[in-house]
Amino acid sequence: MELVSFSLGLGLVGFDIFGVLIILTALGSKATKREIMIFSLITLLGTVVLGTVATLLLGEGVHIITDFFDDLPDALWVVLDFLVVALLFAWAGKRIVRTIKKENITKGPNSAFSKHGSVAVGALYAISAFTDPSFLTLIALSSREDSLIVIVLTQFIWILVSQSSLFALAIAVTLGVHERFVNWFNRVREKYSHIIATIITVLILLLGTLITADLVVFLATGRWLLG
Repeated sequence: MELVSFSLGLGLVGFDIFGVLIILTALGSKATKREIMIFSLITLLGTVVLGTVATLLLGEGVHIITDFFDDLPDALWVVLDFLVVALLFAWAGKRIVRTIKKENITKGPNSAFSKHGSVAVGALYAISAFTDPSFLTLIALSSREDSLIVIVLTQFIWILVSQSSLFALAIAVTLGVHERFVNWFNRVREKYSHIIATIITVLILLLGTLITADLVVFLATGRWLLG
């Protein structure tokens, strides 16, 4: 349950609108509803599959090392958690600096996906999740989990939350009501973009603090606070 909650929080801090911009650019290039839906489905399923495989490989790697060194697993998790904490705080610091400099945190795509095909661009967008610190954090945390169902569930939660605007727009396009959605989206983006960016940065700091507390408790008591 803790991991599921973390995946929801990481999905929130990983929220971005780049996928929406891809679809909007594609619509401007006369992409069909079918192409939009294919792109969205490939993004969803591709991210879940890649995240699950990466999680299992990381967890299996630790277990293989465990077979040789009895006392090493906890040390590996400590190092991994330190890396996650460093990643989260560095990410938050970068966002704060960019906010101070009034830079746009989210940049749009250069061209429509119609040039390369909806399947290819969907796959590339799924792969690009590995550049997202929140996705890497989820993989690191999920690698402790033994249940495949829970791992897959957390991957679904992360992508559905972090790319909720993409999937909402894809559904709107399918229903033929996307113009209304786009107008609403642009109004919200223009009015609340800085507030949303600040909330996301605060959530990143909170997650980093929670994992730091987990590390401190383990180093002091030998027991993980978050399981």
